[in-house]
Amino acid sequence: VDQLHIMFSFVLTDVSRVKLFGTALIIYELVDLNKLANVATTIANNPSQRREQSEEALLAAKLTAAKNTVLYAPRALTVLSHYGFFHLYSLFLQQLYHVSLSSSPIPIERYITNFVSELPLPPQGKTEIFFTLPEYSVQITRPRKNQ
Repeated sequence: VDQLHIMFSFVLTDVSRVKLFGTALIIYELVDLNKLANVATTIANNPSQRREQSEEALLAAKLTAAKNTVLYAPRALTVLSHYGFFHLYSLFLQQLYHVSLSSSPIPIERYITNFVSELPLPPQGKTEIFFTLPEYSVQITRPRKNQ
């Protein structure tokens, strides 16, 4: 993963003290300033907008004038789960991103469905599950319950 990517893991806890484990891959994508200027102009010219339209008009004018400007916008790919398989989630998100950049014969939604709905959770301490990604084969195990 190059410098335009950031990977991090986190834990969320709700009011009932239930934990959700997550991993996020933040990617920065090049923004087409012409498309952004067209969107800002459309918003600025929309009479149904209730708020002050001068901000959008000013943004559209700046974007139209900024011909040599390079702009990147963040996009996040995130996995949330009740189980803390952080390494697996990191590998999955990296592979998902690489598949999205390639011309894969399998739709990206199929990879997500397989990972989210069809990959079984191994019982504690008994079974190993092997999950194959385009570039990796990952072993998933859970430790035994404490005696």
